[in-house]
Amino acid sequence: MPESTLKKLTTVQQAAVEGAVLTNVSDDAFWICISHRLQNKYEFCDLKQRGIRSFNDFVRKCAGRRITEVDKLYLRKPDKNDIYNSYQVQHYGTSDGFRIHGYFANGLFHVIRVDPNHKKHRE
Repeated sequence: MPESTLKKLTTVQQAAVEGAVLTNVSDDAFWICISHRLQNKYEFCDLKQRGIRSFNDFVRKCAGRRITEVDKLYLRKPDKNDIYNSYQVQHYGTSDGFRIHGYFANGLFHVIRVDPNHKKHRE
């Protein structure tokens, strides 16, 4: 059917398209997930007693918190070259040197390394 024979359905001009964030992911709960095998030398079997305690303390401190809260308390400066399966790796750490590395996908923090003595990416 030629365009000239089509009936006009509205007189409203098309509004400019403006993107808006529908949800604020950082206000979501902080969920820790292990969806892949941990990287060599950064697995649970490599942890000593102190490292196990540090990991447990980190989990306990993060439980029930929002991503923004965990970020404010524990997020460290990212290494822009630390990429895992096309995701920017985030580093969370405590003052005693414990680090946990992973990435966010589907609202979950996917752990790829447990680094109790901050051996990876030490500045």
